[in-house]
Amino acid sequence: MSHVAENPWVYSHYCADNHSFASIAGFRDEDFNLTSGSDSERLHGHMISAGFFATLGVTPRLGREFRPEEDQAGAGPVALISEGLWRSKFASSPDVIGKSLTLDAKPYTIVGVVPGHFPMMSESDVFVPIGQWNDPTFRDRRVSMGMYAIGRLKTGVRLEQARADMDGIAKNLAASYPEADAGSGMVLFPLKKDIVGDVEPFLFTLLGAVGFVLLIACANVANLILARSTGRTREFAIRLALGAGRTRILRQLLTEAVLLGVAGGGAPDFCWQSSGREL
Repeated sequence: MSHVAENPWVYSHYCADNHSFASIAGFRDEDFNLTSGSDSERLHGHMISAGFFATLGVTPRLGREFRPEEDQAGAGPVALISEGLWRSKFASSPDVIGKSLTLDAKPYTIVGVVPGHFPMMSESDVFVPIGQWNDPTFRDRRVSMGMYAIGRLKTGVRLEQARADMDGIAKNLAASYPEADAGSGMVLFPLKKDIVGDVEPFLFTLLGAVGFVLLIACANVANLILARSTGRTREFAIRLALGAGRTRILRQLLTEAVLLGVAGGGAPDFCWQSSGREL
């Protein structure tokens, strides 16, 4: 994945002329007023282009994402809602698809529910097609409206190749539109870097610390098992006297260790999942 910032007209050129990306999708921040009867509240959301979630590799939990014909001026207003909004406002109803949502005094038809398990835009409640935005300055190539884009690189294409590809497109645009695009360019960087940012070294340090603690815990458990086995010397002697082979006793010990390991590793996960269901 790579992340770029551009004007919508320039964005369309990069989508059409590049040879490095399998898909590119645009987005921008936007807040909305949600009204329902006499109640009103402010929602954080995004304007996104058709294919945005497909580019991210995210499948809507219910319904679908926007179609290309819906991502155009004059198309019928449609919206995607977050899983959190689906739960809080629609009680997780499977019949939410097709219902109406009033945003900024304009009715939108809900076409899908976005899952809440992906980190990007996790705080967004609603998504609408960016192509339907009717602000005239949005389509002025001389004006930057804070639009961004995200792209999925084609298989085998490196980031350096994509940067060179985009630089070539920027030069062509500067030559074709000197008044609007002279001196403009493209900034590409991995999506992971955008999400993780400067905390990546700290995350690796934390990972190392957790791994070290895990090794200490494993050593302690191994010592406990060894001490317990030492205390069972008489039991093993009786088993040998009754005809049990050393291999059979070893299998028993390994089986006990595996069962303890599975139970110890599975119990925290079960507790976490149970806690999640209660919330």
